[in-house]
Amino acid sequence: MKPADTVLVYQSELDYLSRCILDYPHIETGGQLFGYWTSAGVPVVLYAIGPGDNANHQPTFFNQDLDYLETVGEILVHEFGLQHIGEWHSHHQLGLAYPSGHDAHTIYDNMLRHNLRWFLLCIGNCTNTTSTINAFNFVESTSCYQESQWEVLPMESPFRKVIDRRLKRILRHPYTKTPVLVGMKYKSMVVQGVKQQYPKGYWMNDKSNNKVLKTMLDFVQEQHDDMDCNVSLDENRLVHILVKNEEEAITTDILFPMGFPERSPLITYETEGLCASGLGWQPIEGETEQSFIEYYKLHRL
Repeated sequence: MKPADTVLVYQSELDYLSRCILDYPHIETGGQLFGYWTSAGVPVVLYAIGPGDNANHQPTFFNQDLDYLETVGEILVHEFGLQHIGEWHSHHQLGLAYPSGHDAHTIYDNMLRHNLRWFLLCIGNCTNTTSTINAFNFVESTSCYQESQWEVLPMESPFRKVIDRRLKRILRHPYTKTPVLVGMKYKSMVVQGVKQQYPKGYWMNDKSNNKVLKTMLDFVQEQHDDMDCNVSLDENRLVHILVKNEEEAITTDILFPMGFPERSPLITYETEGLCASGLGWQPIEGETEQSFIEYYKLHRL
């Protein structure tokens, strides 16, 4: 069986890995990935962890804190029903964006030892300010692995908050607060875990606009770093970016209507009962993200 060429992941977990990698820009770091496998052998990443306090970080290798992994893994598997589907580590600024020979050999040995059918390995690279993460799928009974593309659900994993609360006194989180991902190999972005059929003529039918949407979502999240921002579809299959407070109440609803980007996004401030008028929307061909950013700055309360 050929390894899958896709990894399905929530944006929150990619962001978490980016923050972990940026904590250690000159030495290796790493952690584990939890989720499940589809029947076709596609990994679905629902929750990621980073290094424990006693992890061994060196310029050319990383060893996880095994007590930390066993403690956290036991709870994720037995209380939340997740599987340990993979691992990740960084090659920081070594210039190696794929598994080393030692990495591949170790993965294959562990798969044989533990009778694993599939395994996911992610390799991170970074500068002092940016990070990149590449995914590689391994499958039993083969001597090769498959470099895979990210299929991203642009929202927070439903497991992130509940596990963070359950393991509040155990988990070790990255110090870096803002993820910075560049050079990512995206296949597509997904809403609600299903490839969407948008209305005819809608801007999201152009696959290149997945990245545009991701850029706009990241910008909104930066403006509301103490709140949750995610993507949703309404009954007409139009895209919204929603900003929610700690009580999960929507505070800001950004609708991208039919006719966008020629028409302005519709920004509604739910708690204030106000709606942006469209004044100041100046779409620039090929620069939809920048047009949105300037418009949002103009109308943000």
